[in-house]
Amino acid sequence: MKICMLLDNRRVNNTFHVEHGLSIYIEFQDKKIVFDTGKSGLFIENAAKMGINIADIDMAIISHAHKDHSGGLYNFLALNNKAPVYMSANATRDYYSEFLFIKKDIGVPKEVFAQFNNRIVFINESVAMNDNICLLSAITQDYPLANSNKNLMTVIDGKVIADTFDHELVLVVNDNGKLVIFTGCCHNGIDNIIQRVREHFPGTAIELLIGGFHLMDFPRNIYQESSEHIKQLGERLISYEIDKVYTCHCTGNRAFGLLKEVMGDKLDYFYTGMELQL
Repeated sequence: MKICMLLDNRRVNNTFHVEHGLSIYIEFQDKKIVFDTGKSGLFIENAAKMGINIADIDMAIISHAHKDHSGGLYNFLALNNKAPVYMSANATRDYYSEFLFIKKDIGVPKEVFAQFNNRIVFINESVAMNDNICLLSAITQDYPLANSNKNLMTVIDGKVIADTFDHELVLVVNDNGKLVIFTGCCHNGIDNIIQRVREHFPGTAIELLIGGFHLMDFPRNIYQESSEHIKQLGERLISYEIDKVYTCHCTGNRAFGLLKEVMGDKLDYFYTGMELQL
């Protein structure tokens, strides 16, 4: 199994482009997968630098309906004429962020639905792509969500409400009897996501967790988690007995540093340009 970070906020060197976005390339058995497409088409240029041809991708997955994960989807579909795109059926709604009373559209670009709707497979429930690849939805929010979600909204029945994050999907790959979990932003909370994975795959060990945790680098006291909360999260991640955790994107530098203090070698950052071989 090969995993490459095509796009993240940080990079291994200046050869690669960065932006506030996420895109991961996965080769597993006979499948080539793109998990998220960043905020723009920059992930395509980075892929070329890593020897990855976007036209060869077999399937694309959009983890949730925010532009920093779907903004490059139009570019992807224009270059790749075969891959279906899997996303939540709730991804067609309008989504916004609000900061200092300024509302910003952060939804999937509408031109994607206008021109490529026939390429999209909308997911209403968890789906097994094959015997070893699964998309999970319907994440129960038993643990409280991060404060950094509080400025995110959606529109349902014509009303602007707090985002429910029912558009979030989690990719799980069974790699020789151990699970590899891919998340976008963990808006539903990493604890809740791990709980959902364990419900679906009872008794199966988790080899690897990759994704952003949406703890962010907001100014102090504005949607920011306390140091104590972040360290407690690190302790819980250790208790879940995951072999290795790679975080990225929306976790934030401050939160990563605090988690690293607690988790040590169990945790590392997955930079743009990095490649993992399992």
